[in-house]
Amino acid sequence: MEMNQLEVVEHQVYEDLEYIRFCAQSTVLGRRTTFGLCRSRRHPLTPAAIHYFFHGANGDDRQFIVGEFHTAVGSLMRSGSLPEGALFVLPHIETSFLARSCQEPSFHRYFHEEFLPMVESQFLKSPVPRYVSGISMGAFASLNLFFEEKSTFQGVLALSPALLPFDFFDEDKASAFQRKYEIPKPLMNLVLGLFKSVFPTYENYLVNDPIAQLKSRVPTGTDGRFVHLAAGDQDELGAMEGVTQLQAILKALGIPLSHWVEIGGKHDLQTFQKLLTRGLVELHSFQLGHQVSDLTTPTEGLQEKGRAFLP
Repeated sequence: MEMNQLEVVEHQVYEDLEYIRFCAQSTVLGRRTTFGLCRSRRHPLTPAAIHYFFHGANGDDRQFIVGEFHTAVGSLMRSGSLPEGALFVLPHIETSFLARSCQEPSFHRYFHEEFLPMVESQFLKSPVPRYVSGISMGAFASLNLFFEEKSTFQGVLALSPALLPFDFFDEDKASAFQRKYEIPKPLMNLVLGLFKSVFPTYENYLVNDPIAQLKSRVPTGTDGRFVHLAAGDQDELGAMEGVTQLQAILKALGIPLSHWVEIGGKHDLQTFQKLLTRGLVELHSFQLGHQVSDLTTPTEGLQEKGRAFLP
């Protein structure tokens, strides 16, 4: 994937930002694919940081625009809660979860071997802090990238991660999870079908599952890096279950993190935008030197109206 192969297929200009969508031929994938960039109009050539943002399973690289995330980013830049030079890179990963050891072509290999080197050679003049974030399926992918053995991401924002912390090939366990979170059966069947289409066996899922990976291997190099977990307390897919388990594991491992629950939040774009806004604010505070412990509030905050941190 070379710069001279990139074709601009969309260009939108907003008050503070510009969005550019590219199409290019991927050697790894063996086909043409798309990705987007969202950046400040005042600092287009000198990014202060680079954020890789992964869409959900029902979206694509335009979900950042469709979901009005760019509006939230622009507002944060104007208020000084986010560096003006932040560059958001929006890959299209289809419904791959960026899974390892699954079907070919591998989006995981595409991202590491082709996409990331191309983006950073073409759009960065010098190294800058690198962060990864995502919603739903994209949050699953973000966690895996961040906790990989040789990861060079300085932070992760996992927003309503699509995690199924049970053997979803076991009908009894799937039914129990569905009843616990009152998930409509058609929606549950859709979710199970998606996971089974990507992960042919439960063993293969565990190779990719962030919860299983953290249980089996203590990640290295987490000092000075930022972890943020968030979900809505009324998430229709039971995302709170995975977030709670991850939070407990990270706490036991002594890995600092901030964590947030959106009161009344669901598994929808409106909630995702609120979670991203909060996560970026916490990330900026961390960059300014605040410790993660400074970003938390008492457990009883859950009883307050509005947003609060998980216990």
